[in-house]
Amino acid sequence: MLNLVDGDKVIVHSHVTTKLKERGNPKKGHNIIDIWRVNNGELEEHWDAVQPIHSFMRFYDWLTGGKFRNTNSYF
Repeated sequence: MLNLVDGDKVIVHSHVTTKLKERGNPKKGHNIIDIWRVNNGELEEHWDAVQPIHSFMRFYDWLTGGKFRNTNSYF
């Protein structure tokens, strides 16, 4: 996980897996980026991007309406 803070922006880049046996495997799960804008200690805006890594999840996301903009395995 990578956390960055720049002014009123907070960025978290994480790797998520749903199965315990896949944790730590960079070829499984999803890459997720969350970006928040904070104002006076309160969340004002939130953006996120979720990208499946392995082929089964890419296929599942495609079946459920996802669109792929590139052939990279990571952001």
